[in-house]
Formats: sequence, C-alpha cells, structure tokens
Amino acid sequence: MKNIREMNNNNNNHPKNKNIRTWYNKNMTNGNKKNIPRNKRVYLDVNVNKGRIRTVYNKRAINEMIKTGRTLRSPVTQKRFTRDNVKGYPPTA
Repeated sequence: MKNIREMNNNNNNHPKNKNIRTWYNKNMTNGNKKNIPRNKRVYLDVNVNKGRIRTVYNKRAINEMIKTGRTLRSPVTQKRFTRDNVKGYPPTA
C-alpha cells in the first residue's frame, strides 16, 4: 500500500493546465476543469497569447454562439472569431 507522501506527489498540477485562468461551462458561467467533460473542451485560437491558452470553453456553449448567426466575438477579449478558430483542448502537436 502506498504511504501518504507518495499519494500526495500525484496531486501536482499538469503542465498543460497551469496557464489556464478561466474555464467556462455549458452555460457560459465560470466553472472549473471538472465541470467540462474532457471531450467537450475547446479554446479559441484568437485568444492565445504568446503560445499560452488562457481560457477553455465547453464546446456546446461555443456551438450555441455560432448557431445564432450574429457576429461572433470572444466572450473574454471581444476579438472576432469564426468556426475555424475553435480548436480542441488540449492541443495536439
């Protein structure tokens, strides 16, 4: 059986998540990583600053924004984006 020290060493933050400031759930309200299923996490590449992803959204919330047909603006930075700017999280290669 593992002792408590070994178990606590496994609780370190993963390096991919250390720069994320906000997580938005399907209602576009602040949440945390646990509120967004792994296969529903996306980010907007217009919000990436110096290679760092700052905000992760629920895919359903972004799809609802796209369905409205209005000019799409990032909820955080107000920069315009298109469907092509929505990328899966965590990024691959």
